[in-house]
Amino acid sequence: MARWLVSGTLPAVSRSILTLGALGFLLFGCGSGSDPGPQLPPLQSKTDRVDYYSDTDLSACPDAATRVQTRVEALERVLGVSAPARITYAHFQTTEALSHAFQCPTEASGCQTEANVGSTAFVDFHELVHVTLSPQGYPDALIQEGIAVAYQHSGGADAILKTWPAWRDLVSLAQNYPPESRVYWFGGAFSAYLVTRFGMPKFLAFFRISKSAASPEVFAAQFQETFGSPLDSVWADATEGVEGYSLCDDLSPNTPLDGSEAVADTGCLDTSGPARHVFDLERDTPLALETNYRNGSIGACSLTQAPSNWGWLGGGKGAWSVDLGTWRPGRYYVTPSYLTAQDSFFATEGTYQGPTCAPLAPYVIRHAVEEIRVQMRPELETWAALSYPNSEPLKFRLATDSDSPNPTACDWYACTSCDESTCTAINGDKLTLQGTLYLHTKTTEPRGERGCSLLIAN
Repeated sequence: MARWLVSGTLPAVSRSILTLGALGFLLFGCGSGSDPGPQLPPLQSKTDRVDYYSDTDLSACPDAATRVQTRVEALERVLGVSAPARITYAHFQTTEALSHAFQCPTEASGCQTEANVGSTAFVDFHELVHVTLSPQGYPDALIQEGIAVAYQHSGGADAILKTWPAWRDLVSLAQNYPPESRVYWFGGAFSAYLVTRFGMPKFLAFFRISKSAASPEVFAAQFQETFGSPLDSVWADATEGVEGYSLCDDLSPNTPLDGSEAVADTGCLDTSGPARHVFDLERDTPLALETNYRNGSIGACSLTQAPSNWGWLGGGKGAWSVDLGTWRPGRYYVTPSYLTAQDSFFATEGTYQGPTCAPLAPYVIRHAVEEIRVQMRPELETWAALSYPNSEPLKFRLATDSDSPNPTACDWYACTSCDESTCTAINGDKLTLQGTLYLHTKTTEPRGERGCSLLIAN
């Protein structure tokens, strides 16, 4: 009976675990009967461990097989396991072609079973976690999909972790196809928590003993047998503080924070491609991100913080944007989507945010940005400063920040100097930026670190 792992339309994660007993054969025709199996595209390249098939000539990703092997070997090191000796990777340009060849759902962006992967991504981070762990067995989908989410480094969706459901409900949902997106997000957060608290060897022991489609009672009994603690208590501990789901022990800092351009690997990039900007912060740090990425997401490598509460919330949709915020200590990564050779990304540490105005050094905007987002944590800072030195001013209209954690918690003021007497309330009027602009905020509903956010759009 074939066991399939299927990627799909859920944001940047795989779709579900699916048992296709009716097919009567394993992927790539390894089963019984006269079924011909999936129709693979031409073999384009290979390494000593990877046979890479594709329905394109791979001019956009000539070293795809090497990239797949490099990723698998990195996962072997961090997971402490051995992947299959040889891996078959089939790349398709469209989900329709993938579905036709693999008989997986039309909405799927990837399928995996045993040592075989089919995907619309040149290098599918999520599915390669699955193929690396395939010799270890097929546990409950909450764990199997969870650990893949933890190492796919897609960022985003942290806000959903604010309200955890009961573990029993998720284990039950994990048995359905397709499972709800909560199985992925909370499975990722819980799997990451288990690895962090108990260590990878203990997590792998549970991975091996757990079985897909087991009842919640069996799942809980196997959990206590492995970890020596009741699932109820461990789940409660996770729900009290875990906000993220990324394990980043396979990532290394590669992004300067001095305002120089952060170069990304544009080769083989697609919606789940290999480009990652990674940086470490040792203290609370005012940080500006300026980019013309069409889209992107940010992830934190600490399970106890959600970076979407301040800092970069998203891309500029093809136009230049700048985001200012004070970030907590930790390791972060930025995953751009649809990156091209013409796109740029700049990260700059500075003193352009603070509790008082006098020591601020304004952030100098490089480009004619079409969007400015300023986020400030009210218990740490109330002023921000930025400047645009070009002769042609930037003209904006004020827009509400629908992505703000507290869209109505703060009153904002635009000032021409550090003197509050020069400040006027920002209430929907147009705003012109030429020279230096000071922004001042006063909280009307203090809510701890959730902060205040302002969006200014051209």
